[in-house]
Amino acid sequence: MQKRKTLIGLLIAIYFTVSAFAENYTKVPLWGGDVQIAAVAPSNSQVVYVGSAYNGTYVTTDGGAIWSSIKFLSEYGNNGAQTIAVHPTLANIVVAGTWGSYSNSVMRSDDYGVTWANVSQSITNLSISKIVASKKTSGTFYLAGTETGPNAVIYQSTDAGLTWGNKKTVVSGKYAKSIAVDDNDNLYVTVQNATDIYGNDYSGFLYKSTDGGASWTLIRSFNFWPDSVQVASNTVLINANANSSDSAAAGLSEISNDGGVTFISSTTCTLYRSGRYLSPDGSKMYYYSQSSGRELSVSSAPAWNSYTVLCGSVAISYTQMGAKQGALIPVAQDPNLFYLTNSELGIMKSTDACASWQAANTGMGGVVALNGCKDENGNMYMIGNITLYKGTNNGQNWRKIYCPDEIFGISPRVGGVVVAPSTSVVLYAARNDLYRSADGGVTWPAQSVLSLTSNNGKITGIVFNKDNPSICYLSYSSGSVNAASSGQYLYKSTDCGVTWAQLSFTGNSVQSLAIDPSDPTIIYAGIGDLHGYGNSGVETFGGMWKIVDDGTNAPIKTQLTGIDNHIPYKIMVDTSGIVFAACRNSGDDSVVMYSNDGGTAWQQSSINLNSINDIAYSRGVYYVSNQDNIYATIFLGQEFSKVTDSSEIGNIQCLVIGSMYGGADSGLYKLNWAPEVLTETLEKPRIVTGPNPFNPHTGSAVLKYSVPQGQTADSIKISIYNIAGELIYSRSSSGYLTGGYIYSYSWDGKNSGGDTCASGVYIAVVSSNLGMARTKFAVIK
Repeated sequence: MQKRKTLIGLLIAIYFTVSAFAENYTKVPLWGGDVQIAAVAPSNSQVVYVGSAYNGTYVTTDGGAIWSSIKFLSEYGNNGAQTIAVHPTLANIVVAGTWGSYSNSVMRSDDYGVTWANVSQSITNLSISKIVASKKTSGTFYLAGTETGPNAVIYQSTDAGLTWGNKKTVVSGKYAKSIAVDDNDNLYVTVQNATDIYGNDYSGFLYKSTDGGASWTLIRSFNFWPDSVQVASNTVLINANANSSDSAAAGLSEISNDGGVTFISSTTCTLYRSGRYLSPDGSKMYYYSQSSGRELSVSSAPAWNSYTVLCGSVAISYTQMGAKQGALIPVAQDPNLFYLTNSELGIMKSTDACASWQAANTGMGGVVALNGCKDENGNMYMIGNITLYKGTNNGQNWRKIYCPDEIFGISPRVGGVVVAPSTSVVLYAARNDLYRSADGGVTWPAQSVLSLTSNNGKITGIVFNKDNPSICYLSYSSGSVNAASSGQYLYKSTDCGVTWAQLSFTGNSVQSLAIDPSDPTIIYAGIGDLHGYGNSGVETFGGMWKIVDDGTNAPIKTQLTGIDNHIPYKIMVDTSGIVFAACRNSGDDSVVMYSNDGGTAWQQSSINLNSINDIAYSRGVYYVSNQDNIYATIFLGQEFSKVTDSSEIGNIQCLVIGSMYGGADSGLYKLNWAPEVLTETLEKPRIVTGPNPFNPHTGSAVLKYSVPQGQTADSIKISIYNIAGELIYSRSSSGYLTGGYIYSYSWDGKNSGGDTCASGVYIAVVSSNLGMARTKFAVIK
């Protein structure tokens, strides 16, 4: 781990902007995201706040025409709000709870989310479930959560969320799941037994307080985990937690017409338990009325035993964890106006009482970009969670073009592979099915062109001959296996993907494919078995095949040596025929291997990362990414420079060739990184430092090391001395630096012990096989 930190920390190219790497990327306007909650301002239906787990938080002040990203404090990264409550009369005041490890924090804004303050100083050891605003007493907010114990508690704020006190215990030994407040300030809290989802006790309870939480009365017990509680007028609705296993039990969702005195359960109430929403006046209940989760219906009080379908085909909403129906938000000011959250499109809007829906997500840049490509005319194709998008006009205009799970009504297949052999043909693989469009994604056939049967299998790669795009290859993996796989996992098409023939090459699963752009008759395949979820199954190290296909004779396969104890799960070939691959080795490490001679001899790159998820080559630059960062270099034998990281763009998911793009769980970004070319002729290395002077509290010093043309520097060592000649910091790096370029290193102003250095004059020295270069600079604080 220390080695990784040393290498990475040494070679960060810093730009002095608010965001350290902001000059290295620009946002691509692929709008949408995994929005999970939404709150409409009671005093202004044009103001809506939405939150997600990792795509951030957004606000619109014009009814969804344009959305603006509103970030909490920088420490929260891309975490969005998990619960939002808006002041009943002041739409600019909003209180929100955060996700994950920050779920004990309450954030408040009084300027529509432009700036935020952490107002949870009095709240400790609490996991917040929900925050609500009083409808009767303006400026009063309540939050429910679970403190260490566990104990279900509530907190109250009487000054519009500025301070929180008056903690009150609902019940000990239980988990608080949700809270609601009615028109008379009566409070309702759902709790569940202190058992995790792997336990057997799925019971829960509903408590009510008529005195602001000073005392509580148990009014209902359930044989399921009660999740959300909603109150409108005198109607109380309880939804079950999706983890409740006893789906056959009566009352998985229950409703009361008399403020919780009595409850009823009917067939209508239990058809689809995870998504039911009350109208603002409590007379109607909106919900998904079929197991596919796409039919939106309404039922009415007091019997709730019949329903009317409002929309028969709501846009599908799935996440990587499975089905998650969007949350419906009726707007009290307008009975025809509704909002609906969506895991892919972000937010949808209906102005005709749910009869039709349109995406209203402009400015909401949070589509999870899992895979993509560019065709020869620059059109882009990107895969979100389960949807294929097309971008035109250099990625400035996007539209949803295909979602096979909506058409075929099957379980979601997250991610996939997409390639565009020509401007008209698009091949899209979702798990073990391949779909083909012959008109640039406008229309798709009624069924897949290739379906490979396997419980856990998936198509792992598609490549085509750029000189003859009718020739395509497809690779397939059987997924997690308990014994080494064996079969024929390669397919070939000679009609641009219309028909496919299985090749007679027998071996382990094929995890990756690449074609040599300098000689497209050569294909490389990464062979082996990878662990499944939770390290299930076995790993088989099958190495790499080199396949030659001249288009006339039968393809010839060769097992490459020197990489046979690896699983190459990503392969890329540059325009000069250099092969590089992200591999798993027998030591459970992710490494980048490369060959300068077509696979005869292999070397390991100096980059040392955990869990590399993608590699790419574009316009002379090699890229490597993991979930945390993207790195780049112009020579595989030298160190990589950090291009961007997850604190700025979200967890990185993929790299897309074609002017180079990075896909993340907060959207798609165009990468602008490039090494600095040395424009003057030098005879020996030179180093300059800037800014000079620099303040370690506001930035880092950048040491720019110039390597003369025609020379190569290696054995690099950077040393920082104080004016007395005492060594205070040093780092060494492996690899070589090619001449004719300027390499940027950063120093954060701290000594080897991690302490910030005092103000004064310092000397930076870079030594290598080419000699020593030095410069002076000043530190001020």
